[in-house]
Amino acid sequence: ISSTLCGLKSSYPYVFLLLIGVMIIDAAFGAFSTIAVTYMKYELDADNTLVTVIILILLVVSLPSAIAARVAMDRFGPFHTAIITALYMGVITFIAPFFMNGSTEKAQEIARELAPIFAVCWGVGFGVYYPCIQATYTMIIPAGSEAEMMGLYYFCTKVLSWAPPLLFVVFNNWTGEQRAGLWVLAAFFLVGIIPYCMIDLVKAREMVADTLKNRAVSPRGSLGLAAAGAKTTYDEENATSVTDNRLTSSVSDASGVSEGNL
Repeated sequence: ISSTLCGLKSSYPYVFLLLIGVMIIDAAFGAFSTIAVTYMKYELDADNTLVTVIILILLVVSLPSAIAARVAMDRFGPFHTAIITALYMGVITFIAPFFMNGSTEKAQEIARELAPIFAVCWGVGFGVYYPCIQATYTMIIPAGSEAEMMGLYYFCTKVLSWAPPLLFVVFNNWTGEQRAGLWVLAAFFLVGIIPYCMIDLVKAREMVADTLKNRAVSPRGSLGLAAAGAKTTYDEENATSVTDNRLTSSVSDASGVSEGNL
């Protein structure tokens, strides 16, 4: 894995930067349920029923949000939509403790009433981010190495999943406040945007253009190409050439078999 990452850094630096961002932001997404449940139970004094309802709302809202993400990707491109969504999640998670805190019993009661609203907001972020960042990743990885690249991608989504809970414990013991847990998540969302902002999507696609001949089917009609300013002429011509060659070969083979049978 380390050798693959080093190779990406030298040959495809923008893929490397995207994976760094994925490591950081997906660490926050992965630890979200653990920290959120702990926060609700100990800070808001929420019972198991409310916790279950909040998690269910988040999951249910994320499904139509993932479908609706297609509209945003068509307009802004998947990459810019992913950045906006990560920023949105960071801001929502940062301000949530100011509205949901357990300083008094009255504050806890208000926080429990606001929790479903924030669950809807977080559910939208979950539903939109994942299809956008995965679509972006498939646009800039070298063709012919898709299996290796996707395996590396899923490794990067999990490699730092331990970090937010650990920092939550450290800051909670240091400050004595459960709110530190949500602020840790917000920090991961916001810091993860930095590598994304260093990516030039058009140049990233140009770097892998020569490898597209290794892909059986080119990404014709890929989301966000127009918004990214990328050219698809090469891909389409390559796809046509591959298709024509396969058709020619198939016709020739079929003719040879038919003549042999005759």
